[in-house]
Order: sequence, then structure tokens, then C-alpha cells
Amino acid sequence: MARCCNRVGEPHPFHLLQCSVTWYTYTVNDTVDAVQRAVSNYYALNAVSPDTFGYDLVPAYGNSSELVPSPPLLTVTSYADVGSLFQIDGTFAGATTTATYALNGTSYGPLDYSQGSDALRGFFNSLVTMELRLPNIHNFAFGTIYRNCMLWSVAVTYDFTNRGQLQ
Repeated sequence: MARCCNRVGEPHPFHLLQCSVTWYTYTVNDTVDAVQRAVSNYYALNAVSPDTFGYDLVPAYGNSSELVPSPPLLTVTSYADVGSLFQIDGTFAGATTTATYALNGTSYGPLDYSQGSDALRGFFNSLVTMELRLPNIHNFAFGTIYRNCMLWSVAVTYDFTNRGQLQ
């Protein structure tokens, strides 16, 4: 986490005031692990929670008679020409592309370690934003006379527009 500074290396004289900018350092593996853990927990929700949740079901891929929980979706916006992003003397157009991946307990789209660390690093270098959206799940809570139906929606957004890179 960074501290607010008046000049390089000099703490702000009003150090009791809150900083408006906070920077967090993370690794590629930290982010990949967090997304994979969220997907795994989504599919194991009824095994790890004291409550019972219902999933929206869809036909299994390749087997229309089997119903499985709707998959979490990872929507990725990345720079189209990431090669020019890191060239100091080049022109960077800033054009982006967007792709959406359906994730499950064995396939994590572009966040899969089987692609190798260089591919993961290249993917993160190109990122602008990334959103993990878990499909709606539902359950209910008992009231004294009735029950409350609940619909849970979860979206985790990662914003890479202001970032630095350590090599």
C-alpha cells in the first residue's frame, strides 16, 4: 500500500488525513487463484454452506438430457495491440476487444495454469478490465408466517486501467 506524499519520499504534513489513493500490489497467481477459488466455491456452495441454495440449471455441454448449474462468466476487455503498449517510441492506439468465457471446475478460460506462466503474464499485460459474474442462485428464509424468497447475484470487477508492472 502506498502512502500519500507531498514530494517524492516526503510524507504529507497532515499525516492524520486519509489518503485518497491506495495502491495494492498483487501477483498474477494471486488473481488467478482468487478467480479459480470463486468458481470452485460457486459449484461447491451447498457443500460448504449451512444453507441450501438452488442453481439455475442448463443442459450440459454435449449432453442435452443432463442438467448442470449455469456456468460463471468471465468477461474480459483487453488491448487489441498489446505489443505497442510497452514500446516507448511507438504509437499506441488503445483499441480494445471484449471476450466472454464460460468457466467451470476444470476450465478457467484464459486464467488456466496449463497455458504456462508466460501466457498468463501476457494475458494480464493486455487486460483493461475483467468481470467474473456468478449466475444467480436462490434460496429462502423462513419468517414467522411466511418465507422470503431471495435471489443472490455476485459480480467481481477487476480494473487494470491504472497499473504498473514489476519485472
